[in-house]
Amino acid sequence: MSLNLTDDGIEAELNRAINRTDFFRVFRMLADRYGFLSFTVFELTGMKVEPRLDRICLLADLPNGRSSLCEIVPEESQALLDELASLRRPAFLPAPPKALAPFMACRRAVMIPMTAQTGERLVLVLADDLETRPEADVAGAVFDFLQALQKLAVAEGLDADTPRFRKREIEVVEWTAEGKTSSEIALLLGLSEYTVNEYIGSAMRKLEALNRIHLVTKAIRVGIIS
Repeated sequence: MSLNLTDDGIEAELNRAINRTDFFRVFRMLADRYGFLSFTVFELTGMKVEPRLDRICLLADLPNGRSSLCEIVPEESQALLDELASLRRPAFLPAPPKALAPFMACRRAVMIPMTAQTGERLVLVLADDLETRPEADVAGAVFDFLQALQKLAVAEGLDADTPRFRKREIEVVEWTAEGKTSSEIALLLGLSEYTVNEYIGSAMRKLEALNRIHLVTKAIRVGIIS
């Protein structure tokens, strides 16, 4: 499916996009086209392991970029994470999320979730300063931004046949292949047992593994570990 905006070069930019700088330009062009003030894209994969907003942010069109998110207190960060995780369809908020309000400077916010085929999730938060929007305008914006989110997921390795693994995920799977328990891996890597289990769970979801033995078998088969 192609974008609605074939006349202003956005579709061409999206087709050429291969890195975050490219996608930042695409999202900025879409935001300008639809009159949104700013945008922020969060990756919810592993959010329980890495709850800091700046570390789960892929793109941030905020005053100081991702560094703005470092200023958010933990309580407000967690509240936003819970809100993002519960989102299943586009939502139009009467005010921006409390955690992001100091940086968005807008009347309301639009949040658009996208779930990749592998189960990985992205959520786009848009700053909107318009009181109302025509239905056609809303539908067009959601459609186009979803296309951009899907392409971004692929570029980030979140929607590929062999999903991209983080260094820690690979280390945990390697030690699991050696027969180590979660508590033993935690000691070896200097992590909590809870965090190790989160990495194992994330790796299992990416490879659609039923258990740890299945995880190790599939990881070897696709070349994640040797």
